[in-house]
Amino acid sequence: MYSDTDDRSMRLGQPSNVNGDRVWAVVIGSDKTIPHEVELRGACADANAVYGYLRSHLQVPPGNIALLSYPPSTHHIT
Repeated sequence: MYSDTDDRSMRLGQPSNVNGDRVWAVVIGSDKTIPHEVELRGACADANAVYGYLRSHLQVPPGNIALLSYPPSTHHIT
């Protein structure tokens, strides 16, 4: 599904040729590890950014995206 043409359109901010209705995604970001020995920084923010990209650039419906984050996200880009 990925091609060099897709890469160029993403860099240029142009609409991609992906049909968002046919895309399903599980996006996971965790700023904590089990048993919480290490605190990561930015994983939840990255997950929210990927969610935003899927919604805004690829036009993936929110029902086609599962966003899992810990600690739970209080917002995401729609």
